Amino acid sequence: MGKAIAFVVVLISAVLIIIAAKTLFLGPNSVPTPTAPIERAKATQCLNNIRNLRGSVNLYSAEKAGLPNQLEDLEGASPFCPVTNAHYVYDNSTGKVSCPAHPRY
Repeated sequence: MGKAIAFVVVLISAVLIIIAAKTLFLGPNSVPTPTAPIERAKATQCLNNIRNLRGSVNLYSAEKAGLPNQLEDLEGASPFCPVTNAHYVYDNSTGKVSCPAHPRY
């Protein structure tokens, strides 16, 4: 029984040392936090919102033969980023929609 407990203690210690080494060499963001999947999901939702808005701008343009003046002119569109609640940036001369919090989208 004593050898089994010692083995478990050594095993747990090894795992903790590996996590500490990974954090030390790769930085604090190398170990996922419980909120990381939630933030990735929100960023994905932001990308989907932008794609939907771009599609809505294209539909509006096809139906009305011109671009909308603002995102609020689109029916049922949410012009806010779900991560930061920032208003999406819309260029009414080109129809481009972007997010200030996620510029790569």
